[in-house]
Amino acid sequence: MTDIQTKLMELLVEIGDICRRENIRFFLAESTALGAFKNGGFLKGDVDATIAMTADNAQKFMRAVKKEKRADRVLDSMVSNRRYPDFTLRYDNKNTLRLKLPMEKITEAPHIGVQIRILQPKSMGRLVRYSKTFWKLSNRPARAIAKGWQKNALIAGRVFRAVGGTLLSGLLFTFWAARAKKLSKKLVVDGASYTMPKAMLEGKETLSFEGVEFPVFCDMPAYLESLYGENYMLDSSRAVKGDASLLISTRVSAEDYLKRMQATMDVKAMEETKRTCDDLQSKVGAYNKHINGYYAIVDRTEKRFRLYQQYMPMKQQLLDLEKAEDYQELNRLLEDYRSALYACYKKKLGLCFDKDIFELTMRLLSRESGNGEYVKKLRAMVPAAHWEPMTITDYKGDPIA
Repeated sequence: MTDIQTKLMELLVEIGDICRRENIRFFLAESTALGAFKNGGFLKGDVDATIAMTADNAQKFMRAVKKEKRADRVLDSMVSNRRYPDFTLRYDNKNTLRLKLPMEKITEAPHIGVQIRILQPKSMGRLVRYSKTFWKLSNRPARAIAKGWQKNALIAGRVFRAVGGTLLSGLLFTFWAARAKKLSKKLVVDGASYTMPKAMLEGKETLSFEGVEFPVFCDMPAYLESLYGENYMLDSSRAVKGDASLLISTRVSAEDYLKRMQATMDVKAMEETKRTCDDLQSKVGAYNKHINGYYAIVDRTEKRFRLYQQYMPMKQQLLDLEKAEDYQELNRLLEDYRSALYACYKKKLGLCFDKDIFELTMRLLSRESGNGEYVKKLRAMVPAAHWEPMTITDYKGDPIA
């Protein structure tokens, strides 16, 4: 183990001791679970450790850590820190440094620690995402928010100032936790995109991790495949890469590092510069979105003329194939048009170069189950001008036959 992994292992053992003493269930998760399953320890180069537990156990763990009153440990969450980003916990060693650059706020005190994910019903995903967006907006200046969200940021900021940031973020955490206790058959971990059945929490399976037994989810192969794909056991695909923007040390405390930084540089100027950069980056992103929209329209125009030249000579053949119910051949011939339709659909654009061929293609798509809504949207996206017959002219403006 590296020095960093040794510190992480100390924290994992402490968590295990607290959980056994307080009858709290937890599970190794994510890369920590993968390392335990593959080789009984940390992945090469790993600088993180992750566990998971249910919301009621997370709240019991918070109370248990509070009783410990250890000056060299901190349990970070939205309950105690309005700037904590997620519906999770972090159990940290205060005498270490783990600083991700660029920093959102110089006043944050990051440490090496164990991430504690909270298991929740799949149905909670959208609620947590919306609440997180509101929470993040309230913690940033309105002028640094992309156009369209500035009003929401102002409202969110006023709410937080009126109620008190830490109090409101704590109430939000409690609100999520109350709903996360009602576990359904399908679970997600902290709003992640993967899901797993509730049955994975049953049983008392364990795996050895750096010589210590820790509890794990039932059916670990299925859990790991849902996260990392079917090739999760290949060493080359799961190598942990270093992060050049990460300052991490077991010998320097975050508190000492930040004090030295504040004594040798103008922190306020740095924060102001970063806010200005965020503002400019937000504006550039908005401009790029508009520019990409124009490019998409130009690309659709190219597709429209190309498909017109490709399909108009065979229009009667396509109609005859539909009449003869030769859908396999019709599908083969219309493959290019279907691909172009989908490419434009992803950019919220409709595409029609000939009304008859468009309607024929829609009837073909409708024959396939589950395409009803897709066909409805494709038809609604077509601009009024596309329904008119196309006329291609030469450079003089004369029609080309």
